[in-house]
Amino acid sequence: MRAWMLLALAVSAPALAQESDEAALALADHTHGQAAAPRTCLGYAEGAVSDSTFSDGAASASGGRASFALRCDAALNRGWRAILSDRFDDFFARGGSAQALNTLKEAYVSFRDGGSEIVDFGRINVREGVAFAYNPTDYFRADAVRALISIDPDSLRDERMGTLMARSQTLWSSGSLTAIVAPRIDAKPNDSTLNPDLGATNDRTRWLLVASQRLSTDLQPQFSLTGAEHESPQAGLDLTHLLNRATVAYVEWSGGRSDSNLHASGYPALPADTAFRSRLSTGLTY
Repeated sequence: MRAWMLLALAVSAPALAQESDEAALALADHTHGQAAAPRTCLGYAEGAVSDSTFSDGAASASGGRASFALRCDAALNRGWRAILSDRFDDFFARGGSAQALNTLKEAYVSFRDGGSEIVDFGRINVREGVAFAYNPTDYFRADAVRALISIDPDSLRDERMGTLMARSQTLWSSGSLTAIVAPRIDAKPNDSTLNPDLGATNDRTRWLLVASQRLSTDLQPQFSLTGAEHESPQAGLDLTHLLNRATVAYVEWSGGRSDSNLHASGYPALPADTAFRSRLSTGLTY
């Protein structure tokens, strides 16, 4: 497989140039209380072509895609924000048909009362987990990738569809508590170009509780509990620890009664095999 990236373009808001620390402090004092509500939009276009030849040399294929993405985060008034994130991909194959898919990644409103309470409603991409590549506590990841443009795990987490939900967050100086409810909308995925595909992300009612509490200056675990229709609750733990100035250890675990991965994949002629199972991802970054 040979793939070439032809074009990547990113546009972002310009940064304010500052000649000195004194000038920056003077500017901050002068403009205190007069800042406008921030509005940020980031967009980019991307094109790629590919050519592949099978190892036996009997066949080859070529094609490509054109992609356009936009993310906007606008502060409205009196604690309200609006977030929109969307990606459009046009896939084509030489001598074959083309397919276009629009991925509505996020579209929600957020309200903060000026204190410690935050409420969000809409399609939100909830990304949980501290591990790399495999995240057992990333409970909203299933069936959320609409257009596969990369097999990089970080890209898959960012480019997937969010889930329609209501989310409430309570913050305090040493931790936080998050509660999420995602209703069942439709049980059937829809691959039409502009369909929001809620049947993939909201095919059953689900809930999630996440609590984080600092236990010491360098230890703040995160605990989670989740459940869904016709499924047993699952408990989760996320933990990182700084071993030295260059090394971070991480542990991510989820456990509960569930089917095996092989049975859940739809492998034929396998009876139900529900039992308590643990899923673990751990390691070091240096």
